[in-house]
Amino acid sequence: VHFLSRFPELLTTYGGLVFFFAGAWQIGKERKTFFMVWFFVTVFYILMCGEYGMVHQYVSLPFAPVNAVFIGAGMAYFLRERRGKTAFSVLGILLAVSIPVHGALRVRKWYRLSDTWMVHAKEVADRLSSPDDLFYVNSPNEPFYLYHLHRKGWASHLEGEGLEVFKQALSQGARFLFVPCRDTEMDWDALRPTIASAYACVYADGNFEIYDLKRKPE
Repeated sequence: VHFLSRFPELLTTYGGLVFFFAGAWQIGKERKTFFMVWFFVTVFYILMCGEYGMVHQYVSLPFAPVNAVFIGAGMAYFLRERRGKTAFSVLGILLAVSIPVHGALRVRKWYRLSDTWMVHAKEVADRLSSPDDLFYVNSPNEPFYLYHLHRKGWASHLEGEGLEVFKQALSQGARFLFVPCRDTEMDWDALRPTIASAYACVYADGNFEIYDLKRKPE
């Protein structure tokens, strides 16, 4: 995942990946040991993160500065080699322009204004719970909701294997169930009556619902 998906899509962009390999070739040719060791130490760090690094994408951030060095070296190579080579110059310009374009298109979905309701969700969670209360989120998107709620807990859909995760969470002290109502990956409207008959709903609006797993409905 790190090196087949995140690395070209997030850490270099596809155009930057061409510059990266050109820079790596130059750095290796000139035997710049410091930069080579820096890169491989970063690779080792990512591998040592294991499953944690698969879930939490921010662990890949240490690649940013060392990748910038390799990409910069690749750009410098293109500048040197472009003299008298029109096609080479055009290719270099297109690749350079593609980096910010790719970046803007790739991250655009992460800044959707529709997600601002999570700010209100955190305010509600702060009002209803303490920072130590454990949450179960009815979504497979483990980091997103728990990050914004500033809570620890579990995340999985309340169906299939997720039911086993839910039972385990209950046995380990889960206190609240957080349901993002617009999660399109499951039919919450069909499941709501079952959950509402077992646990007290302490907050509900069109975006999310919170259930107290220690209280029965009145």
